[in-house]
This record gives sequence, structure tokens and C-alpha cells, in this order.
Amino acid sequence: MSSASSTAGSLPAGWYGDPEREEGQRYWDGAQWSEYRTPHAPSAPPGLYPDPSGAEGWRSWDGARWTESPSAADTKAAQKREVREELKQHKEARRAARVEQRSEQTAARADQRAAREAAAAEAAFLGTPQGRARTARQNGQRFFQILLPVENVDRTWLAKLSHEMQTRTRDSGDLVGQILTSIEDEGWQLVEAGFAFRQTGQASRDKFLASGQQVAVMGDTVGVYLFRAR
Repeated sequence: MSSASSTAGSLPAGWYGDPEREEGQRYWDGAQWSEYRTPHAPSAPPGLYPDPSGAEGWRSWDGARWTESPSAADTKAAQKREVREELKQHKEARRAARVEQRSEQTAARADQRAAREAAAAEAAFLGTPQGRARTARQNGQRFFQILLPVENVDRTWLAKLSHEMQTRTRDSGDLVGQILTSIEDEGWQLVEAGFAFRQTGQASRDKFLASGQQVAVMGDTVGVYLFRAR
């Protein structure tokens, strides 16, 4: 037996400083050193720690060595701490699960809302002249025709109130130009344009101090535009 074993031979079984390492403890079974070691240094504060032998439960460290077994009070206290820690971890896990579930639900609602908004925006676009031109191009059509109001002729509200026949004209030529440009951006070329007046109403009254009638014709001047696929 080595000198370290001879020195320890007179010691009762227990935990002592590891003769092969500067730090930590090693279990002496009363005859020889066992393979059980613990990393706890002699300076570790007194308290309960997991049994370094690998057995289930806790073991009391008195500041210098391991006791043979923990006291009943220490064991009970350790069990209570262990139960409290398990309950705490369980509550934290449930709380984290609820937070994650709420986060997933919020994200799902946001995705659904975004999908609905995107679908509504797509439907609105396809209803515009540019959207209709894009659909016609995707469908392989060679020609695309569209009617756009260029001017509107109507009576003013004051003329209607006083039964006069004065009319006013509203020009939408700038808007029409923008629409035609957006259609050409979809791969079409304007090849022909024509205009027609579409009557929407008529008003008349007898002339004052004269024979005949005053007539006001209301309506729209419509542009008919024909495009060819480029």
C-alpha cells in the first residue's frame, strides 16, 4: 500500500482530502480509497449538497467533510426546497408556454390581416384600367380597348336652383393621360383613339320675353382608346 494509503489506513470510513489531487474530496471506505470523488473544496460553505457518491438524495457538508447521513430535519428541508424549486420551474414553464401561445396567436392574426389586405389591394388594382390591361396581357390578348371619360358637362347647382340653363365643363384630360401611360407600361401601345359624346340628361325652359325654349344638354365626352400588344 502507498504511504498515502498507510496514513489513511487508521481513519474511519468517510470523506477526506483527495491524496492524488490538491482540491476536492475522496471517499475512504476504511481500507482503501474508493473511486468516488467530489469537486467540493474544503472551503465550500456548510450545507446540503447532492450526495457525491451518486446515491439519490442529499448529503450534509460541515465545512470540512461529508457527514455520514443528513439529519431528518435537513432532509425534510431539502425535500421542501426541491419541491418548491420544481413548482417554480413548472410555473415558469407554464407562463412561458402561455406567452409563446399568445405571441403565436398574435402573429397568426397579423398574417391573416396582412393576407386579407393584400387580397383586397390586389382585387382593387385589377379593377382599375391598368389592372384590366395587365390581366388582358397575361391572358394573351393582342388588342385591348378601354373607354375613359374626358369631359363632363352639367348644370351648376346655382343654375339648377334658379332654373337657369347655364352649364359648366369639367376636364379630366390630365388623369386620362396618366391612365394611358400606365396602360402602356403594362406592355401595350396606343394605336387609335376616338371620341364620342354620351348624353346623360337634358333640361329646358321657356325663353323669357321670347318664343322658343332654352335647352341645356348634360353628358360626358368619352374617349375610346385601342391598344395593341407590343
